[in-house]
This record gives sequence, C-alpha cells and structure tokens, in this order.
Amino acid sequence: MSKMTLTLALALALAAPVALAQPERNQKMDTSLLQRQDLDYRFTQLDLDSADGQRHYRLWVGKPNRPAPASGYPVLWMLDGNAALGALNSQQLAKLAAGQAPLLVAVGYQTGQRIERAGRTYD
Repeated sequence: MSKMTLTLALALALAAPVALAQPERNQKMDTSLLQRQDLDYRFTQLDLDSADGQRHYRLWVGKPNRPAPASGYPVLWMLDGNAALGALNSQQLAKLAAGQAPLLVAVGYQTGQRIERAGRTYD
C-alpha cells in the first residue's frame, strides 16, 4: 500500500466519528431542570425578538438562591442555550452555588428543539 493511500485511509477513518456525531434533527430540548424547585438556582425566561422581527431569541436566567455580593453576581454566559441547559445537572449547579455562585444566562431560541437549525445559520 502506498504512503498516499495509507494517509487517505487514516484520514477517512479519523473523520468518520466526527461525521456521525451530529445531533438528531428533531431532538427536543430537555427542560426538566428548569421546572425543579429543589435546586440551588431558580430559572426565569425572557423572550426577545430581533428589530426586524425575523429572529426570536430566548434567554434563561438562573439566579443563585443566595444574596448577591456587594459587587453583584459574576455572570456565566452559555451560548447555544437550548442545548446547554440540557447538559446541566443538579450536582453542577450545587458546585457553582458553593463557589462564586455566578448568574447563569443561557442564550437560545424560542423553540422546543434542542438545536434550532435555521436560527443557528446566523450565529
């Protein structure tokens, strides 16, 4: 086998898992964490529309269940918020709350989908 053929075969073998790692197109957003009342954070949501009305955003704000420090809460921004919120768990929130307890802001879209493909093309 030539060196070129071996290199090409290796490149294809390494690329295959990446090509298969795409999320399911119609996967729903996991909102179970947002509904819970027993967490170290409370979540609210704010819907915003672009000035031209073509894009529809949703912000989820997680506020720690403790008073803000004198300088205010530090902020942890999570882009791709629809997917990011589904990746959080109660243990991670407890660990954040035990430390500096940042305000969590997840920026996403007004949809129940985990990945909003049309909106993501503008990101």
